[in-house]
Amino acid sequence: QFTLIAGTYIIEWQCPFFRSNGGTSVLYDVTGSANVETGTSSYSAITANYTVGLSTGIARVVISAANTYDIRMKVSSGKTNNGFGVSANGNPETYSVVKITKVA
Repeated sequence: QFTLIAGTYIIEWQCPFFRSNGGTSVLYDVTGSANVETGTSSYSAITANYTVGLSTGIARVVISAANTYDIRMKVSSGKTNNGFGVSANGNPETYSVVKITKVA
């Protein structure tokens, strides 16, 4: 989750998923209890090794007071243990990424 102060923002995100069939992401307004924008749909076959899907999104938000958001991921068949990102044996690992630009 992240909280932004009043202003206009461009929020960009990307979320990987692994062997979970279809998947997409959503920018969710926690304060207002609503979806803001849906990310791209992608596919990573649950039966195929080494396939990774990636959902990306971008949204422009204008808020007049502090507001909290999060990025939510939805897959059709979540793979147990690592469906939202498979380890590459690195330390640290980065999975979902969010870029926030204040434009006004």
